[in-house]
Amino acid sequence: VAAVEGTGYDCNPESFVMTAAVRETCLTTSSIGLSAYAWANADDFTAQVGSEVRCSVDSNLGELRSLQGDTWAVSAVPLSGSPTADNIDAIDSALEAVQATLGGEVVWTPCS
Repeated sequence: VAAVEGTGYDCNPESFVMTAAVRETCLTTSSIGLSAYAWANADDFTAQVGSEVRCSVDSNLGELRSLQGDTWAVSAVPLSGSPTADNIDAIDSALEAVQATLGGEVVWTPCS
């Protein structure tokens, strides 16, 4: 969360989680929102990340972009719903800024 907030986002704890993850929702004045997830260990992360970092077909996103480490993930979505060239660029920039601090791998997950 500190790495996300270091890029200008304000994060707040989120009570709606589907797994053992701790989740915070992060917003700023940009056209995208981020969600930061953390698990207690790598086994829980591996078993549960797909249940948290996902989108449904009816979300109109097409795919969900996230940055993932061994026990954490940061996902990014456009606040307007459907992706546009501008908010896809904003998502990529936000994930790259967090990646510069935390490392991790950018993952594209098709909505299902």
